[in-house]
Amino acid sequence: KVIQMLPGVQTMGEGAAGFNVRGSAADQNMIYINKVPVYNSSHLFGFFTSFSPDIVKDFTLYKSNLPASYGGRLASVFDITARQGNINKYTAHGGISPVTGRLSVEGPLKRGKSSFILAARSTYSDWLLTRLQDPELRDSKANFYDVSGMLTWEPGDKTLIKVFGYYSHDYFKLGITNQYDYNNAGGSLSIRRRMGSRVSADLALVYGTYDFTTINEQVASEAWTQPFRIDHYETKLDMTWLSLGKHRLTFGGNAILYNLDRGEVLPYGDISIRAPLDLGVDNGIETAVYLADEIALTPRITLYGGLRFSTFMALGPDQVQVYGEGLPLQPGSVVEVRDAAPYEVIKTYYGLEPRAALNFMLGANNSLKMSYNRVNQYMFMLSNTIAISPTDQWKLVDYNITPPFVDQLSLGFYQDFPRGGINTSLEVYYKSIGDVVDYRDGANFISTPHVEQLTLQGEQEAYGFEAL
Repeated sequence: KVIQMLPGVQTMGEGAAGFNVRGSAADQNMIYINKVPVYNSSHLFGFFTSFSPDIVKDFTLYKSNLPASYGGRLASVFDITARQGNINKYTAHGGISPVTGRLSVEGPLKRGKSSFILAARSTYSDWLLTRLQDPELRDSKANFYDVSGMLTWEPGDKTLIKVFGYYSHDYFKLGITNQYDYNNAGGSLSIRRRMGSRVSADLALVYGTYDFTTINEQVASEAWTQPFRIDHYETKLDMTWLSLGKHRLTFGGNAILYNLDRGEVLPYGDISIRAPLDLGVDNGIETAVYLADEIALTPRITLYGGLRFSTFMALGPDQVQVYGEGLPLQPGSVVEVRDAAPYEVIKTYYGLEPRAALNFMLGANNSLKMSYNRVNQYMFMLSNTIAISPTDQWKLVDYNITPPFVDQLSLGFYQDFPRGGINTSLEVYYKSIGDVVDYRDGANFISTPHVEQLTLQGEQEAYGFEAL
């Protein structure tokens, strides 16, 4: 809710999840909490976040000048840091609102060495719905809960270990026609180690998952149900080296294994004649290595330069449709069908992603900043509505759908007024996106496992002026 008040960030409306950054679609944003990816960031269609604010320490939104350690999304990276528990004393906080109740507890496990924090939240919106006059709303259900926590241990002066986890659950039923049941979960183990006064390393093992089940009974004879699940397994290493005042060198890499099960569309109820359809699975491996240096050229000029090299391998099992050259990706254009075995490499994509930024201090309280980013994205969302809904499915690029990429330039002027405690900025930007994924009119993503027949890829431009 806070970042939606920043320039360049637009809300998708009340009752809608997600946000748009500088003209880009909502699936071009990456959200992390303590390195765990969040694939659905909301409860109740956007009214609440999927994790308790009591666990949040701070956050950073990168929409330009993206560090080389980040990638995978064209528009922005929203990085949330979870709060560590109080290492000296036990405390508890709670609250009640018209819709939710929340409670958090924290304290030391061993004073001065380790601590914990646990936050939970739930809703009693079902009770509120029973008080409404509209019969359809009175028969509806809407409830959620979430739990998150972190253990922190500092075994020595040079090592810090964090274990973080969260789980959120939503259930929504609209009258007797639609039911949605969806869950977010994830965890991370992070080990930070200082190796001398200038070198530090941060190793993280990460797991994230998102799943939903939909039941549609709008037409009893065509009633159907469909599950969906995505599993994200990641290993990430970041290294930092500090020289004597002039250089801050960062380098590292990560590897991600994606397992997507798009599920089966099955008939629901005794009278449904809906034909079963298996939408298939998507597997893929994304890797990246990066190197960057922040150099103080003069007391007034700082230069940041980085290079990220990313790869993506689309993996089986899959039934790959090969289309005739120059022909539209439609059933009549198929010239060959290839069966790929489980975890067989179907296609490999790779790309260089340069990053550059210049910070020029004009005076003690003002500066001029310029940046350039290139980013590749290997995952997108199947949605033919403006707003994100729980039934929207994530999809990996594959043999026929190529990765979108963006080139972004930005120029900003920043002025501080220390006496008034006021910070101001004026920024202009230009974005050029290639191979952006769009959808054909009337696309129905539960009608075929061959998504390329429902999509189109093209070019997009966005440019604007922002004042803060």
